[in-house]
Amino acid sequence: PERQAEIAALARTAKKKGLDYWLWVHELDDIPAQFRSGKAAGGRVEFDDPALFVYLKQRYERLLDLNPGARGLILTFHESGARIFQNRTVSSRLSVPERIVKLTSLIDGVVRARKQKLMIRNFFYEPKEILWFEEALKSLPKDLLLMRKDTCHEFNPFYPADPLH
Repeated sequence: PERQAEIAALARTAKKKGLDYWLWVHELDDIPAQFRSGKAAGGRVEFDDPALFVYLKQRYERLLDLNPGARGLILTFHESGARIFQNRTVSSRLSVPERIVKLTSLIDGVVRARKQKLMIRNFFYEPKEILWFEEALKSLPKDLLLMRKDTCHEFNPFYPADPLH
C-alpha cells in the first residue's frame, strides 16, 4: 500500500505536468513459494507450471488496473529474485530464448489489451545472455520498444556483438 501510494502521487504529478510515466518491473521477482521447486521461497521458479502464467497475467492486470494512466511497462530480466537466464534459479524444459519469448509475450498481451506499450531492457552480465536475447528478439513483435543499458562490460572485445548496438 505504501508503494502504491507513492506511485499514485508520482503519477498525479506526471499527469499534471503533461508527462508520460512507465512502470518498471523486474521479472521473475517476488514469485510465491507455490510456484517454486520444493515450494520453498528460495527454490527454483517452476517456469513450466501453467498456473504460474495465470498468476503473472493476473499480477500485471492488477498492476495496470491500479495505474491506468501508465504509458506501459518496462521489463528487465535481471536485478530479479530469479533470473530467466539461470538454470539455478529457473527450472524449465524450454531454452532460454524460448523462456524470454514466452514471458515477454504474456506481458505484451496484457499491455496491448489496455492500449499500452511494453519496453524490454537489454541489461546483461554474460556474453551468452546477449546471444539468447538476440535469438528471442527474432520471435518477438517488431514493434516492442527496446531500452539499452550500455555499460563497460558490454563493450568487452571478447563479448559477442550486442544486437542492439
